[in-house]
Amino acid sequence: MIKIIIDDFTKEKRLDKFLIGYFNNASKNFIYKIIRKKKVKVNDKKVDIYYKLKKGDEIKIYISDELLEKNKKEVTEFYKVEEYFLKIIYEDNNIIVVYKPKGVIVHSDQNEKYWILQEFIIKYLIDKNEYNPKINNFVPSPVHRIDRNTEGLVIFAKNYKSHSFISSLFKEKKIEKIYYAFVYGKLEKKIELNLNLIKDEKLKKVFVGKGGILSKTIVEPIKYNDNYSFVKILIETGKMHQIRVSLSHAGYPIIGDDKYGKKEKNKMLKRNLKIDGQLLFANRISFPENIEDKEFKYLERKVFEDRFAYNLIYVKNYFGF
Repeated sequence: MIKIIIDDFTKEKRLDKFLIGYFNNASKNFIYKIIRKKKVKVNDKKVDIYYKLKKGDEIKIYISDELLEKNKKEVTEFYKVEEYFLKIIYEDNNIIVVYKPKGVIVHSDQNEKYWILQEFIIKYLIDKNEYNPKINNFVPSPVHRIDRNTEGLVIFAKNYKSHSFISSLFKEKKIEKIYYAFVYGKLEKKIELNLNLIKDEKLKKVFVGKGGILSKTIVEPIKYNDNYSFVKILIETGKMHQIRVSLSHAGYPIIGDDKYGKKEKNKMLKRNLKIDGQLLFANRISFPENIEDKEFKYLERKVFEDRFAYNLIYVKNYFGF
C-alpha cells in the first residue's frame, strides 16, 4: 500500500490529474482502472475522479510493489542536473518568471536529455530547499510554452493552485504576450493575420490551409527600411510555430528562421552577425486589470518584461535601424 499526504503544493488538484502526475510512467487507462476498482481511497473513503484534494488529505493506493515500480519512475535520476542557466526576472511563493535562452526546451522531451528549462527550475528550487521531489507531490511546471529556438519569458508555477489559476487566465486570453522580431521585408503598416494552421506531426512543421485551426497574429512595425523590419507581435492564439509561419506566409519571414524563412540569406546573416537561430523574442507578459481571486490579487496589472530585443544594438546597426 502507498500512503500520500496532500501538501500546499498539491491542494486543489483533481484526484485523477494528481494520480496521472504521481504515476509518471503509467497510462491513463491504468489510473482510471485503479480508481474504478476502488484501489484508491481518500481519508479511507472512495471518491470519484473529480474530487478536489485538500491539504492534509490522506490518499491510500492499494497496488503491489511490482505495479508501483512499473508505473512510477524514480525521480532522483530525472532531476539530476549538473549545470544550469537561469535568468530570473521575478519570483514569489507561487510563481517564478525566467528568461529562456535559445536552444533550451521548456519541458521534458524524449529527444532532449540536457537542455530542459523545467529541470533547471527544479534543480534551482531544490538548491533553495523549496522543493523536494521525494516529498512534494506537485512538480514545478510551466503554465505556457515557447519554441526551443525562441528566447524569452516563461512563467513556472510552484504549486497546483497557481498553475491552475494562471493556466485559466491564458485559456481565457486574459494574459497578453508580446513578442519582438527582426524580419525580411519592408513592413510599413500594422497588419492582422487570421490564418488556418495545419500541423504535420511527421515533419514537425505547420502549414497554412483549409481545415486548419484558426490563429490570430497582430504585427506592428517599430522600425523599417527597404530590406528589413523590426516588429512588435501580439498573438491572440497560441499555436505551434504560429508567429513564424504567419509572418512567412505574409511575406515577412523571421531572420534566422531556416524552417519557414530564407535559408540561403540566413547563412550570410548568421555568419556576419554571429547569431545562431531566429531573431524572435518573447519579451513581455502582462496580467489583466481585474483579478477576482484574493490569493492572486497581487498579480493584477503586473507586467514582466526583458528588453533584450531592444538592446541588440549591433544587430540594429547592421540592419540600418
